[in-house]
Amino acid sequence: GGTLYTTDFPCQLCSKKTVQLQISRVVYIEDYPDISKEHTLQANPRLKIDFFKGAVREAYFKLYAPFMPLKDEIEFYLNS
Repeated sequence: GGTLYTTDFPCQLCSKKTVQLQISRVVYIEDYPDISKEHTLQANPRLKIDFFKGAVREAYFKLYAPFMPLKDEIEFYLNS
């Protein structure tokens, strides 16, 4: 009954594991280039599949990028 958060939609092997583990929801960022999504849905019609909507790729890394180099940040805090 858990939720699987993943970057790519699970491949065929991982899709089988989601069915075996009785995962009830899969949240993913990108499609996997095979037929695993169709097979997974056929094997577990109650599975809820959600495409992640939010900060991904470059936008995600920009959120957590430092504003200044570490040496400048240390100096800033030491002089504050």
